[in-house]
Amino acid sequence: MKKPTPHVFTIVELIVVVAIMAILISMLVPALNQAKLTAQSLCCVSNLKQLGLAIASYASDFNGFLPPSELPGSVSYRAVLERDGYMPMKKSSADTSAMFYCPSAKPHNEATWFLDYSANLHLMYRPGGNTWYWDTTSWGNMAKPLDNIQMTPSVPVSTSTRMLLMDSFGMPSIASPDYYRFRHNKQANILYVDSHVAPRGLPPGFALAESGKSIPSLPWNTLGWDIAW
Repeated sequence: MKKPTPHVFTIVELIVVVAIMAILISMLVPALNQAKLTAQSLCCVSNLKQLGLAIASYASDFNGFLPPSELPGSVSYRAVLERDGYMPMKKSSADTSAMFYCPSAKPHNEATWFLDYSANLHLMYRPGGNTWYWDTTSWGNMAKPLDNIQMTPSVPVSTSTRMLLMDSFGMPSIASPDYYRFRHNKQANILYVDSHVAPRGLPPGFALAESGKSIPSLPWNTLGWDIAW
């Protein structure tokens, strides 16, 4: 009895199979990339919410005053929160799994402060000519602009619209719109004073560098005075 001859793929059949696989992969890769970007943005939101809880806990223990964004000796608000036990301290400050790092940052720690989020200078002070912004700032009175801020804009500001931390260059506090980083589909995640997190989109007419920096630079009031102040 003659044994059946096993089927052998021809070159044409192999080419067809490879082509089908290539088409399927080309369809799946964008979806997988988008899922990855969405997951990174959600992780960033979670980081900011955790930082908001830590800052609120600090304020509760210090009569409503927020932690400083920066202290002499290159001490950032991260170091203050970790030192005082409001955030877990990593064995290495460069460990990008820390909540102070945005998973979408390119690169991480861009400003070499072991941060990817910057604070509102008018709410979390830094010494060196800026302490008056902070002297009367407390968790309870941030629903209105501070009387001692020079050139305070005559616009309503509330805890739900006032920025506390945002995706950034990674300096301890925001000193320029150049610090903003729109890392999440042309959006920057922002932690507001009332502890909610929401994105703010890049305005029309601006391009992005790989880091998420706007090109050209944004004017101060492009995103609203609630962000600048």
